Amino acid sequence: MEIQASEPSEDVVPSWSRDSRWVYFTSDRGGGERIWKVPAEGGPAAAVTEDEGRAAAESADGRWLYYWKVGAVWRRPLGGGAEERVLEHGRWGNWVLRNEGIYMLTDAPPTGRVIGLFGFASGRLERLRTLEKWPEVGYPPAFDVSPDGLWMLYGRVDQVDNDIMLVEGFR
Repeated sequence: MEIQASEPSEDVVPSWSRDSRWVYFTSDRGGGERIWKVPAEGGPAAAVTEDEGRAAAESADGRWLYYWKVGAVWRRPLGGGAEERVLEHGRWGNWVLRNEGIYMLTDAPPTGRVIGLFGFASGRLERLRTLEKWPEVGYPPAFDVSPDGLWMLYGRVDQVDNDIMLVEGFR
């Protein structure tokens, strides 16, 4: 089934709810980027955040919705309630929510660029690995961690090629 939006808006960065009944997405409908959700079978979309938000993910226990806004990862109760800042993080797409915490690609001067884990149990950011070459992740960001936490995937720009082209018979 293909669902098409009837709104004159940019709807991006979709994700599933844990029970697969909802699709969260970022949209500029109504002004500014906010998190919205729509039933998976179709129907009207409902705003989830009152103000900014991008890249939503439900917690494994189904209690929280995590999302990025203004240089940080935030969360709000799925049943309603006030949002709260979880941790600072400058790049909207370089984090992923897992049961044990939030994995992220982060730049940590002066020691370098790292894969980190903000553990829910500890409430701290743990450095898991320093990267030799910074992953120049383009747009859209491409970063994920396997559900068992053993593997990480990211897109990296290894090289950029440019060519100068000569057009003969231009005039």
